[in-house]
Amino acid sequence: MRRLWRLLKSLTRLRWRILPPRHKPVLLYFVTGADVIAPYFTPDEFQVLDLREHEVNLWVALRCLFDRNLSAQNYALIYIEIVNPKLVITFIDNFPAFFQLKNRFPEITTVLIQNGVRVDPHDLFESNSPATKLHKSFVDKMFVFGSAIGATYAKYTDGEIVPIGSFKNNLVPITKSNKQTVAYISTYRSGIARTTVIPDSLPGFPIQYGQIIDRREQT
Repeated sequence: MRRLWRLLKSLTRLRWRILPPRHKPVLLYFVTGADVIAPYFTPDEFQVLDLREHEVNLWVALRCLFDRNLSAQNYALIYIEIVNPKLVITFIDNFPAFFQLKNRFPEITTVLIQNGVRVDPHDLFESNSPATKLHKSFVDKMFVFGSAIGATYAKYTDGEIVPIGSFKNNLVPITKSNKQTVAYISTYRSGIARTTVIPDSLPGFPIQYGQIIDRREQT
């Protein structure tokens, strides 16, 4: 009963779209990054496929119901089939289903833009070994932070790797400054008083932390 109540409660929070999605040439796969990429397109050529359960297209949902497959992946495939875009972009760079869109829509150009730092290979695809490619996966262009992480992506999927740095950071204009300054960042250790003697002090010549701090501030 509690699960049913939670389901009904979540359904009431959704935004429902009754009409089918319109045909547009550019589709953003997941709403993440919409604020960054949307300004490059006009409203007539760009729309978002929301898979975060914020918005549901009733037309697409009914198609999923008829297919007896209510998964997010099937919802996305039907949505793309109706929209029939020429280009599909995503900022969610670790969603395996996106890497296999070319199997269903070989005529569509797919673009991935790295959105987050990937330290562990399992940050990309938890269920796959780093040395094993996703089955029949391909992305036309993958814009990544650098060549090192690009090599990691290449272990999972085929496609062109394009190192560009952070797409979001690249939008921030560079301000040139003529000031020639040197900044010193000191190591901070909490709980150490200025009168504390440094352990490496020579016998008979105690040096306190406060003395070093004062000298560095003068520098």
